[in-house]
Amino acid sequence: MAGGSNPRQKMINLMYLVLIAMLALNVDTKVLKKFLLINQSFEATNAEKVIDNSRKIESIRAAVDDSGNRKEDIDVLNLSEEVRNKSNMLVNYLGEIKNTIVEETGGSDGKGGIKGYKNTDYVYRYMNVDFDDDGIINGDEIQAILNDFSNFIQDSIFLGDENSGVVDLARNADQIPLYDDAPPLDPSFRSLNFGYGTSAGAGLATISQLQSEIINLEIKALDKLAASVGAADLKFDVVSLTTLPEQKVVAAGAKYRTQLFLSAASSAIVPTMTADGDTLDVTNGRGYYEFTAKGGQYDREG
Repeated sequence: MAGGSNPRQKMINLMYLVLIAMLALNVDTKVLKKFLLINQSFEATNAEKVIDNSRKIESIRAAVDDSGNRKEDIDVLNLSEEVRNKSNMLVNYLGEIKNTIVEETGGSDGKGGIKGYKNTDYVYRYMNVDFDDDGIINGDEIQAILNDFSNFIQDSIFLGDENSGVVDLARNADQIPLYDDAPPLDPSFRSLNFGYGTSAGAGLATISQLQSEIINLEIKALDKLAASVGAADLKFDVVSLTTLPEQKVVAAGAKYRTQLFLSAASSAIVPTMTADGDTLDVTNGRGYYEFTAKGGQYDREG
């Protein structure tokens, strides 16, 4: 799962997978009500993450202001706002589909659930028709829209880096290693997530899980962008006073002269220093070098 992973999220995902397996085994329909609880858990967690992501945007904006509103940093802010807007549009788009499922299966039961949670017909029909007459079946359209977003993040934020960890949000079974040993007859995203017999409750939980994937990918993108504000700056956080005397030994009555200056270093950067081929220990930007003085022949100049 792309970004935003935490113990609570992992538990919700695990419960969701277990219930999917139980549905496939035709467990008593009372179990189907559990999908509503999973859906509620996803929705609560998603709402918290959306608020956090809005705060991330404000943090990026503040960092850009603090850095003097340089063009490269403003570009980062604009891109982060674009990511936020695209993510928000997708989450709302899927939210409208969830509302349609609720309404078409009997509406809310007034207790946080839906009356038609056991309906195993509507979700499958909805995902296998073209309601908006654009030539694309609804389930396939959802897949295309979600993958457009993940492609945007991969290309615009991670610049195509194959090691970014960004994958398609809506994958077919043959793109998921979990199904390598026992691939389904129909590996399509649509069949995998909204196949024949999918209950209304399971459909809602599945769509909420997709919303979670969108938000998690947004988190990953915003974290990357936040780290790039002022990335070219060398920030010093260690300042020390240094003295450089002209002589180490001063005779009585002679003047002692030295230079005082401030030195600054970054604790995040450890430079490499060498002397006579040896690598020195460096702390707070200062290298430490010592050797044992040896006797030898000296002239009158020392």
